[in-house]
Amino acid sequence: MLGVALIWTAAVAQSKKDKEDTSKEAMGEHYKTAQKALAESDFARAEQEYKQFISEALQRLASRRATGGDLKRSAALLEEALQLAPEDVHLRLNFAATQ
Repeated sequence: MLGVALIWTAAVAQSKKDKEDTSKEAMGEHYKTAQKALAESDFARAEQEYKQFISEALQRLASRRATGGDLKRSAALLEEALQLAPEDVHLRLNFAATQ
């Protein structure tokens, strides 16, 4: 039974790390795309990508706050992220879960 618990704990930890790595990659891609759009004077695209980048960062902060037990601040950060990325379905679901 202890072996199963250890395997499950390791799997959950790896899943969390994979999700975090994916989030970092998404943030990086949004930032790179924004920088490129800015260099090409595509200001609308740059603005959109910077908003996505900041939204991802706010979501990561919200996750950290929730893990630390500060659910009120976590919800506030998700609300800020929603102002930047109102079309993000996952963000909407995460925010709804805090209400």
